[in-house]
Amino acid sequence: MTEKPQDGVNLPPGSSALVPLLGVLVAIALAGAMKATGSIFIPLVISIFLCYLINFITSALARLRLPEILTIPIIGAVLLGLFLVLELVVVNTISDISEQAPLYQRRLENLVEGFLERLGPHSTVFTEVDWIGRLFEASSSLSVSLFGSVVNFVSKTVLVILYTAFILAGRKAMTNRVIKAFSEARAQEIQDTLTKINVAVQRYVVTKILVSLATGILVSVVLLAFGVDFALFWGLLTFLLNFIPTVGSIIATLFPVLVALLQFDSPWTALWVLICIMVVQQVLGSVIDPILQGRRLNLSPIVILFALVFFGWLWGFWGMVLSIPLTAMIKISMDHTRSLKPIAIMLEKG
Repeated sequence: MTEKPQDGVNLPPGSSALVPLLGVLVAIALAGAMKATGSIFIPLVISIFLCYLINFITSALARLRLPEILTIPIIGAVLLGLFLVLELVVVNTISDISEQAPLYQRRLENLVEGFLERLGPHSTVFTEVDWIGRLFEASSSLSVSLFGSVVNFVSKTVLVILYTAFILAGRKAMTNRVIKAFSEARAQEIQDTLTKINVAVQRYVVTKILVSLATGILVSVVLLAFGVDFALFWGLLTFLLNFIPTVGSIIATLFPVLVALLQFDSPWTALWVLICIMVVQQVLGSVIDPILQGRRLNLSPIVILFALVFFGWLWGFWGMVLSIPLTAMIKISMDHTRSLKPIAIMLEKG
């Protein structure tokens, strides 16, 4: 009597309990490897986002019958020019802030002294501790961290551009490999899934970049209108921090308002700067962005918080900037993958 062959592989009794443990160990090892190689992965992830933006631009230019062989070099040259301009703005701003720091400190000391005079005998609790020194130390350390991260990224523009060029050059070859590697029906199914994922992710990435860019430009315009120092740099910082939910907007608003408070004699100027920036942030972040995004993101606040903490631990400042776009890409990919759809639903809010 011939035995019927069994499908799959029979695991030893009790070994199925090891599968989740192995999955956790693999995830921990992968996270450790990504943290150790952050200098390589960060430019790679930024290059992937740039590829989505470039694909959107080339598609728009293709409707104008401009050949792709011309559009990609033009876009690459424009991006390189933008990176060089950003580096120039960042380096000059760091130098200018270092020169202006003593003046800002004296102005802050005058403000605090005037405040303490109004308090009278109740001011002893404030004079016992050097709050000004501690405040400037904390601000300096945060500024150095932010500036260092931006400068470190700008210094790797060549690596980002190389990654982007290789990804763009290899996208068609990847499609051909899928066709050769699988049957016709399976290859078509994979291509359809990848197309849905790419379209959804591209819409999210492009919308987020455009909204963040508009926010940064409008903040720069507001600061230039009031004559606040380093207006272009605060606009650049607003653009980057707009990718960080809630915390990013607060930090992006705090710095220029504090500079306005120390720069001008009247505190009303700083108050108007604060109001204008908050209006820009609220209109674009709480009204325009949700309208354009629709339900494509729909992440639970707990998931957003976890992603912010995890990627911040993983890659520092740039991890926090990239946390929500990366989480959105993962969720959108799960939405269009049948076996992972339940996990995507668990990540949603409501």
